[in-house]
Amino acid sequence: MSIVEPPEQGKSSLLGSLALLDEPYRYKLLVEAVLDYAIFLLDADGYVASWNAGAQRFKGYQASEIIGQHFSRFYTEEDRRDGVPQRALAIALSEGRFEAEGWRVRKDGSRFWASVVIDPIRDYGGQLVGFAKVTRDITDKRRNQLELQATQQALHRAQRMEALGRVTGGLAHDFNNFISVINGAAELLRDPTLTTEKRLKYINAICRHSAARHPPHESNAGVRPAPAPGALPHGCGLMRPGNEADFPRRTRRRSSGGISVA
Repeated sequence: MSIVEPPEQGKSSLLGSLALLDEPYRYKLLVEAVLDYAIFLLDADGYVASWNAGAQRFKGYQASEIIGQHFSRFYTEEDRRDGVPQRALAIALSEGRFEAEGWRVRKDGSRFWASVVIDPIRDYGGQLVGFAKVTRDITDKRRNQLELQATQQALHRAQRMEALGRVTGGLAHDFNNFISVINGAAELLRDPTLTTEKRLKYINAICRHSAARHPPHESNAGVRPAPAPGALPHGCGLMRPGNEADFPRRTRRRSSGGISVA
């Protein structure tokens, strides 16, 4: 909170030393020298009471155009409709300071992203006499932050896609190996001269590879555990010479000499 002090009288007005200047004049020099910040005063109702070169530079108003106008004209139409300017002054009064970032409007109607601080000003008796408002144009800073966020998000997406590619590549490799074993065993089964013992060996090999790729499935009692290494899945019994009739599929020789599985 700022305190308004009465101007000191009787001090030298020599320009040779800033320390010898009246304090109000030194303050005016300070405020006018700042070009990167809009520093100005509002009266207790929110009307502009002073203006500096920084405010003129990036808001576009001459002092003669804006002094006496309500500061809500710096806000967007949406913010004015929602009562944002009045709420900013109310928060500054109740909490001692208001700080925010948001869109503000220049004289020509263009928008810029602003960092805003509003402090209430009281006299020694505690009576509100106005507000000190400091605004900074941080449009470039916000643009850089958004670009950095977009770059980080793009990098994160690329990393996720790379990880997904490694996973799917591994799955495809395993699946291709599985299909190769099945195809190889099935091709060997086509040999009409194959002995029964070897035929059953190839059938069991197909069944074992199916077991290795067979996911556990649920039953009413819960999740059935995966088969132990080397075991066959449920419903896929190991065929041995002499128990061909117990296997759900059997081979028979066609008249043409080929083999079919029924």
